[in-house]
Amino acid sequence: MGKLNLLSSNLTNLLVSAIAVCSIAISTSSNATDRGYKIIVDKEISTGVYSGTCSHCGKTVTGGNSSCPFCGVRFGNAYQVVKPGSITVIITTADQNKIADIALSKDFDNLWVGPAAVEKLLDQHLLADVAKKSSSATVGEAAVRKIVFQSLLVEVARHTKLASTSVCAIQKLTDQALLADIVKNDRDLWLRQNALKTIADQEIVTNVAKYDGDARMRAAAVERITDQVVLSYIAKNDKDEWGVRRMAISRITDRSLLAEIDKTNKEFRLFKADGWTPLILRVAKISFFESSGDASTDAPQHTYKTEFVGAETRYINWELTTEHEAPGGRMEFVIGETWTDPDGVEIAHQVMNCLIQADWTKSYRWDGWGNRAPGAAWKPGTYSVELRTGDQHIVIASFKVI
Repeated sequence: MGKLNLLSSNLTNLLVSAIAVCSIAISTSSNATDRGYKIIVDKEISTGVYSGTCSHCGKTVTGGNSSCPFCGVRFGNAYQVVKPGSITVIITTADQNKIADIALSKDFDNLWVGPAAVEKLLDQHLLADVAKKSSSATVGEAAVRKIVFQSLLVEVARHTKLASTSVCAIQKLTDQALLADIVKNDRDLWLRQNALKTIADQEIVTNVAKYDGDARMRAAAVERITDQVVLSYIAKNDKDEWGVRRMAISRITDRSLLAEIDKTNKEFRLFKADGWTPLILRVAKISFFESSGDASTDAPQHTYKTEFVGAETRYINWELTTEHEAPGGRMEFVIGETWTDPDGVEIAHQVMNCLIQADWTKSYRWDGWGNRAPGAAWKPGTYSVELRTGDQHIVIASFKVI
């Protein structure tokens, strides 16, 4: 701690800098007034003194005062720092065209002035003009929120500089005919997809899913569809087998429709270690057999059935046979299985880790569910098992318990 009797050059610089900051804020406020607005900056002033030993009385001062609390001598190194506080913007013009110009100003002040100008802007066409031209997301979106004319919102969505402003305009659109026009006719794919997210008319969404020429639009529409019959139609007929069709299949929950699709759709796809080279696996066969619960140690020759006597049955196992080209490298994947009882109630969810060796062209895998006590798990009726990998449907098959 040093003597407190001299004003250091560092503190002088600090004071000069603080005064300069304050001067800049005051200068901005006075110049801006002539442009139709003014900025009022509240200032926070703090004072204090560095801790040290008083040169007059020799006592230790811990700081916080501009004079010694013991002898009253005023310290030469007392300081004052001026910091900007809250900022208030006042629009001083009532001219709507001038207010729009203020909102679009690219001056540094626009960070505060732009939103304040939009608050005072009432003309719908000028609001749309600001939303289209502004390079500020804050200003553009504030303008959109004040637009009530649907046709102007479409203009903004199509012609604004910023994607965020465009999305804001689309989300505010409620006119289904205007949204449908964007979805059907706009050249901008991104705009069409965002309009599709907002549209409520399921007939329009269904038509896009079935007939749009762009697979990306059809896929986006499929994500909005829950109608199982429509999804089944797309799963069977869309020309994009590994994109739109697979997405439709992944959204089908009706097991009878899945079984119908499996009659023609017998392939699923994995990706090799590089992450982008596909390996197509064809479902050659899915069968069922009874076991003690450890199929790997039971008799090597399984007895395959589609009908089981409930009182004699312990575990029922599915066995999936797939054919494929040799992958050239070890591949691992997971199969998820869902078991459903005769009442349509899901009774089990299981996962199985699977392996394909580098030189395999045919592979088998199996898993089961039940109880080691015969008859304990099975009531009469038809059961089904659906196999998936990720969100990709592989196959669904059923068996009967009597």
